[in-house]
Amino acid sequence: MKLDRRNLLELAGASAVATMGGMAGCLDTVGLGDDDGSGTPAYAQWVSWDDDADGTFYAYVDWKALSEFDDLESEPDLNESFGDEGDGDGDLDDFGYDDPMLALPSVSILLVALGGGFGLMGTGLSGILTPADETDDEEETDDETEFGTGETADASDFETDVDVFLMVNDAFVLAGDVDTDEIDETLTEPPESEWGFKTEYEQTEEISGFSVYEPAGADEDDTSFGMEQDDAIAVSDDAIVFTAGSDDAEAIEKIRGPIEAASGDGTRAADENDDFAWLLETAGHGHVAFGGYGDLEDDEGNETQDEMDVDPDEADELEELDDAVGVVASLTIEGESESTGRLAAVFEELDDDAEATIEDELGASAEEVSHDVEGDRVTVSATWTEDVLSEEP
Repeated sequence: MKLDRRNLLELAGASAVATMGGMAGCLDTVGLGDDDGSGTPAYAQWVSWDDDADGTFYAYVDWKALSEFDDLESEPDLNESFGDEGDGDGDLDDFGYDDPMLALPSVSILLVALGGGFGLMGTGLSGILTPADETDDEEETDDETEFGTGETADASDFETDVDVFLMVNDAFVLAGDVDTDEIDETLTEPPESEWGFKTEYEQTEEISGFSVYEPAGADEDDTSFGMEQDDAIAVSDDAIVFTAGSDDAEAIEKIRGPIEAASGDGTRAADENDDFAWLLETAGHGHVAFGGYGDLEDDEGNETQDEMDVDPDEADELEELDDAVGVVASLTIEGESESTGRLAAVFEELDDDAEATIEDELGASAEEVSHDVEGDRVTVSATWTEDVLSEEP
């Protein structure tokens, strides 16, 4: 399971590029709460097994919980993440973290905020993810509407309440309390003008109790401003699931995985693979989590490498996890000056040198750290006595 710096950044880039192409707290959360830290985390119901890839990948953020920390930014500064004007060098140092215990959870925040945020542009739903106290300027709202994006200023303008935000394989999941009538009205609203950026949607089918919306009157070859438009948004009382399509799979097929996993009509990764279930149980509980099992490498030529301007010479591997078959890492914010993290990994085999490297490197940035190695399984627990998300390490 290659977890190199270039590879992880490309995952973030891929989600952004794909969604642009289709453009058109507490842990006790609604529908996913009562998470006492034992067993598989509640959000695991959405994490589907990808039969084609023979694995799975996910990024998870407890959106409501993090939004309640006043000292944390609501979303990452993308200029800081990728360098001025998007000229980042593709190194995870751009995120400020060399320690995988912090690097992997921080990538989760980037993945959901960047990919998911772009995916909602033009739908009228972007404001759902904007905290109410961040856009009080009525004039700014008017300007957005005049441009024709159809976007509402912030979350206070929606009855829908987002609790958690996930990326599961190629789909994004906003789980919480969804006002389906409100979302229907927003999606089906036409643009304000012929040149409006807002996409008008129509309901086309249902998947396991979710109403599925696609761009109105458009087939896969239609374009908006010369851009391919093959995206789909599924809505139920408990979640909004969306993605943008690509040449190799329709958007509806991409959202089908997490929807059917959650409803019981599909395969959950935790049920399909015992090792991955152990990874989730051991290290999946927290405010932010990152996980994967199988091969994360892109077999189609890494088109996103050019998009992200990645320098292979500076794309050092996270060699501590180079031979891992699967890994899950999570971070929990305990307070203003304390955070805890857990990482679990499964390897094909571990020799003495690899074990020594793991003990030297994983959690090296923490105030306290413990390692446990049993056969091919590794567990690391760490505590930081600083604000690890809002300050440069």
